[in-house]
Parts: sequence; structure tokens; C-alpha cells
Amino acid sequence: MEKKNKQICRIVLGILITFVVTAMPAVASEYDKLLKKYKKEITTKKSSLEEIEKQLGQKKSEKLKYEREEQLIRKELARIERETSKINNEITKIQKEIRSTKKKLANTEKEMNLAKMEAGQWKNVLKKELDRIYKDYYSVDFYMQDVWVKSMSLYALKVKTRQIGLASDRENYAKGVFQKYTKIQEDLDELNKDLIQKQSQQEAMKKDKAELYKTARGIRISVEEEIKKLNETSLELKQFIESLEKRKDETAQQKQQEEYAKKSFIEKKKSFKWPVSGKVITKYGKNKHAEFDTYVISNGIKIQAQTGAQITAIDKGEVVYAKTFRSYGNTVIVDHGGGIYSIYGQLNEILVDNDAQIKSGDVVGKLGKSGNNTLYFEISVNGQPQDPLEWLQK
Repeated sequence: MEKKNKQICRIVLGILITFVVTAMPAVASEYDKLLKKYKKEITTKKSSLEEIEKQLGQKKSEKLKYEREEQLIRKELARIERETSKINNEITKIQKEIRSTKKKLANTEKEMNLAKMEAGQWKNVLKKELDRIYKDYYSVDFYMQDVWVKSMSLYALKVKTRQIGLASDRENYAKGVFQKYTKIQEDLDELNKDLIQKQSQQEAMKKDKAELYKTARGIRISVEEEIKKLNETSLELKQFIESLEKRKDETAQQKQQEEYAKKSFIEKKKSFKWPVSGKVITKYGKNKHAEFDTYVISNGIKIQAQTGAQITAIDKGEVVYAKTFRSYGNTVIVDHGGGIYSIYGQLNEILVDNDAQIKSGDVVGKLGKSGNNTLYFEISVNGQPQDPLEWLQK
């Protein structure tokens, strides 16, 4: 359609300059221009697509890298979590042992103090007893006492002495146990301190790894977004290239059809039926003006026919212009393909519509009454006017 519009414009321009001495220069095939344009665009877009595909490959490798990094960090986080859980369990266990040890220390200290107090009490009792015996020993009554009383007194003294020894033993044992538990608590406190430090280190490590994971995940998501956009661009480019390829193929096919139509039309040269029977009163090319005694150039011929004569198409084609055109009045232009057009001007009435598909011999219009019964007829090939008499039957 773009090609046709340009050619129609040139044809219309040719009619406007019918009386200009110099003819319009020939132009290159619009189809070749379009094919060249499509090929260039396809090459450019394919180059862009290759660059996009290259970027896609790089981004996919980058994504894989960060996915692996994420996986490694997740494993490391899981390991840290297990270690932290283990340390927490150990801390809980040790703190439980510390509480138990503190309780034992308190009980042992209580027992030690009781034994000490008991030993002290027995020592006081023994001291009083010894003081009494000492006083009695230097008195006359001591020697007057019954043997059994003396024996019982000595036995009681031995019992008190033994009780003091037992209390002292318990105190010493309690001291040993207390020292043992004190050492255990010190060791547990130190271990608890180390574990809490490890716990703190694990938490710091976990925080660092979590930040690394967050960064890697963020980059991976960003890369995925870039991949998505690149995929969309790649798809758009592929679709655009496909459309260009299709248009190129269609243009090549149209060119082939146009060339075939042109060849077919040219082969009919000198065999086309006249658009109307009548007398040629203006020939193609240089003609002398009857009134002004000068020469003018005509791009077509004028045929004087009967009043109201019907004008027929010389060959099949598509009507691309069917309306009034300045001094040429009602005008019909038919596209026969291959850059070949036939023009019918000065019609009294147009009997076809734009875009109509017509056959050879189809009526395109009518002439008017006497004085308005002349047809302007032109044949244009690739924008260049041709002598219709070389194309029409003799």
C-alpha cells in the first residue's frame, strides 16, 4: 500500500505537469528499497538479539553463582544453628549443675558449721568436766568416792572426748566436701563463661552469615529481574524479527507478483482494447496548440468519442483513484500491478469505487454530451508516462 500511494502521487503529479516540457525521471523499485530496508533491519535486530542472548547467558551464570552461594550460606547457617543449639543445651545443663552445686555447697557449709558448733559444744562440756575433775582430784572427797562413781565419771569423760573427735571428723569431712564443691563450681563457672562467649561468637557469626545470605539473595533476585526483562526483550526482538521476515517474504512475493503482472502486461503490448472507440485528437508527446501557436507536451492521448460513450478498463487491476481531479474533472486510476497504471480523465460520470477489483472490459465511467465527450487516457510504467498508441490495438 505504501508503494502504491507513492506511485499514485507520482502519477497525479505527472498529470499536473502534463504540459511541462521535461518528463519526470525514473525511480528505483520500491520493492527493492523495502527489501533492502527489511534486510538491514533484520540484520540490526539479529545483532541486538545476539547481544541480548549474550547478556542472558552472563546473567544466568551470575544467577547460578548466587544460588550456589545462597545454598552454601544456608548450609553454614544450619551448621551454626546446630552448634548454637548444642551450646545452649550445654549452658542449660551447666547452669543446672551450678545451681545444684550451689545447693550442695550451702548444705555442706551448713553441715560443716553444725559439726563445728557441735564440736565446740562438746569441748565446752569437756572443759567443764575436766575442771570439775581437777578440783575434785585435789579434794578429800575425790578419794572418798565410790569406785563405781569414779568409773562412770571416767567413762563419761571418754564418751565426751570421742564425741568431740567425731564432730571434728565430720567438720573436716564437710570442709573437704565444701572445698571439692567450691572447685567444681569454679570450674563450672569458668566453663559457663566460655560457653556464653562461644554462644556470643556463634550469634555474631550467624548474624554475619544472615547478612551475607540476605545480600546474596537480594542480588540473585535482582539478577532474576534482569533476566526476566532480558527474556521479555529477547521475545519482543524475536517476534519483531519474525514480523520483519514475514513482511520481507510478503514483499518479495509481492515483488514477484508485480514483476509477473508487469511481464504479463508488457506481453500484451499492442493488443489492449481501446478504452473507447473514437478519434485521437491529441497525441502523446509534443503537440501544437491550436490557439497559441506553440507546442505543449502531453503525457497521454485524448480520444473524442460518441456522446455518453462508456469507458472500459484496458486490463484487470485495482481502482486506486476515483474522484474529481482539478481540470481533468472526474478521473479514474487503475493499478495493473508491476508499477503499471492506466488513467482515465475528463469523465462525465465515475462508475467504480476506490479499491474495486475490476477485469478487462469493465466499465469505469461515461463521457458527457457534445463538447464534453473527450477522454484523456494515459498509461504509466514505474511513474513514467508511455505512448498509449504503442500499447493499444492498431
